[in-house]
Amino acid sequence: IAEIKFVSGNGGAQHIVGDALKNAINIDTDGNWTLVNDASWTSALDSDKAYIVQVTLSGTLLGNAMNGLGQTSSVTIDNTITATLAGTHTVAISNDTGILDNDRITNDSTVKVSLTLASALTLSADEALQVSADGTNWVATTNTDTNTNTAWATADDAVTLVTGSNTLTARVIDTAGNVTVLALSDNDYT
Repeated sequence: IAEIKFVSGNGGAQHIVGDALKNAINIDTDGNWTLVNDASWTSALDSDKAYIVQVTLSGTLLGNAMNGLGQTSSVTIDNTITATLAGTHTVAISNDTGILDNDRITNDSTVKVSLTLASALTLSADEALQVSADGTNWVATTNTDTNTNTAWATADDAVTLVTGSNTLTARVIDTAGNVTVLALSDNDYT
């Protein structure tokens, strides 16, 4: 690889990837590119901007001489999330079988989780409000009160609880993987 260049959508600003990263790229026999040796790259590109990636090849690949500009691809750097939620939000679970009907003690391993938000939440098309009982498996919620946008819930029996005493977590995530974690109260369960 002779050069990897990111050019902004209007042809202006550009960023050329340094030799260290170019040398850390492996191209397999199917043409897939990967970073080798656990290499990583932190972009110096502006966020929330569209770029065209241009790769100039030189040398030999699979016994064939490679010279010139390869195909271009478009990429958008997105590291912001639109949804923000101030305040502390409360949690309830269905099938609460404890002494109190709101103590989040249950003998049911799959529940519906309901959130009452301290402020209204309006999501953009690429965002989702999710909950998790284990921090790994995330379940989408839907807005259950479109007048206030403060009540959100999963489907019935959508969240699988972990045995023992644990906590529920909630986040807003977009398709680029940007995350905002919600501050929750009353989110423990047994």
